[in-house]
Amino acid sequence: PTETRKNLDAMLAELKKRNIRVVLLGMLAAPNLGKDYAAAFNAIYPALAKQYGATLVPFFLQPLVEKPELVQADRVHPTQDGVAALVGATVETVATELPPP
Repeated sequence: PTETRKNLDAMLAELKKRNIRVVLLGMLAAPNLGKDYAAAFNAIYPALAKQYGATLVPFFLQPLVEKPELVQADRVHPTQDGVAALVGATVETVATELPPP
């Protein structure tokens, strides 16, 4: 979590410096990583979104939860339909942050 936060912080700082609007697609720690890890990791995205004024999608993989048919056999990566579900769930949020044409 420390390294993840450091890297995301650096990216968000650079984007803010360039006045680029950000939609931060949040993640949650896998439950098998333990409560301490999850507590440290899960706090990263909301805190950084608040710090940098980014729009936050709290857990961008939410559309895949409890839908194993949207995940490949490796149980990690989405299928083509899974990607469509992820995009469908976030497209309006992303669209609101795009600059006008």
